[in-house]
Amino acid sequence: MKVISKQQKHYKKPFFLLLATLIFVSCNNKNHTPQVPVQYGSATFLSFGSSIDTENSIQRDSLAGLYESLKIGDSLALKVAAPIKKVCTKKGCWMTLDMGVDKEVMVRFKDYSFFVPTNASGLAYVDGLAFVEETSVEDLRHYAKDAGEDKATIDAINVSEKSYSFVATAVLIQVK
Repeated sequence: MKVISKQQKHYKKPFFLLLATLIFVSCNNKNHTPQVPVQYGSATFLSFGSSIDTENSIQRDSLAGLYESLKIGDSLALKVAAPIKKVCTKKGCWMTLDMGVDKEVMVRFKDYSFFVPTNASGLAYVDGLAFVEETSVEDLRHYAKDAGEDKATIDAINVSEKSYSFVATAVLIQVK
């Protein structure tokens, strides 16, 4: 058995406190690094994830038709331009884009390697993989809670639904 002196114990506490603090800070700030604005034409954007530009993107008017042609399990690599509808209010770990015609697409970020600001709004360009999936009641309630919906709205969710989804590798959000 190894004997630890008082002096060794004295140094253990601050070390573990420092280690715990560093882990906590790094976990909380991992995906919230300040973004440098970029210019495309006369518009200014904040860039998240991989490199992305505004060229060759599908506009929201074409997006609904594209998703309608996909079956559950199908996927399509593309870049989309659409207005942000909602963002996860807890940490920006997902957002929805308005596709018009009373439809939206749920955007998550590949491997949670980046998040967007919780107050993000306006036009966004997302690059990645579009697909259709069945979203469970549990997940729908989780998203409603993250979006800040009230308890009655969350409790009223009782049927899974076909969802339009997107896993983004890169996002541009236009600065107002």
